Amino acid sequence: METDVKKLLGQRIRLMRKKRGLTQERLSELIGIEPLSLSRIECGSRFPRKENIEKLSKALDCSINDLFDFEEEKTYTAAELKKEINQKLKNAGINDLKYFNKIITAYWETKI
Repeated sequence: METDVKKLLGQRIRLMRKKRGLTQERLSELIGIEPLSLSRIECGSRFPRKENIEKLSKALDCSINDLFDFEEEKTYTAAELKKEINQKLKNAGINDLKYFNKIITAYWETKI
């Protein structure tokens, strides 16, 4: 499977931005780009320019290497995880919801 570095980098930037409590608007102000440009970077449709990668690392208080550390495991509080799951469910279609329901039901039946 081909690795899409743009998507992985975008996910990493989004994760680091949220961990630092920054909105897309605030981070885009800090690095001097339009919020739409940052949104496209986070979605993986655009790759940031070299100077913006440097600005991102400063604004997110991390090294450039940290931005490309795609292997870091996410850590969540229960509230953060519920929020992330709920956001995904909000965007899911009926077939996905049925599928998720089957998985959750099967999981809970094995716990009883």
